[in-house]
Amino acid sequence: MSGGDDNTCRLWSLETKALVKSISAHSRAVEGVAFSPDDKFVASVGADGFLRLWTANGDAVADFPAISGVLKSVVFS
Repeated sequence: MSGGDDNTCRLWSLETKALVKSISAHSRAVEGVAFSPDDKFVASVGADGFLRLWTANGDAVADFPAISGVLKSVVFS
């Protein structure tokens, strides 16, 4: 998955390198994305102050507002 200044997350096929799904993910730029260690989930963070959790195929799971400010990166542990 990739994210950009157009507020969109894009899910790509590693096999074909083709765009699989484009998601209007945030109301401002997408600042970071990360896959979970088991590859079942993806998290995205945006300049809109939200962390959004997705399934690996791009279906929305949950939204979490930041306590304060803009989120710049995300990581699973």
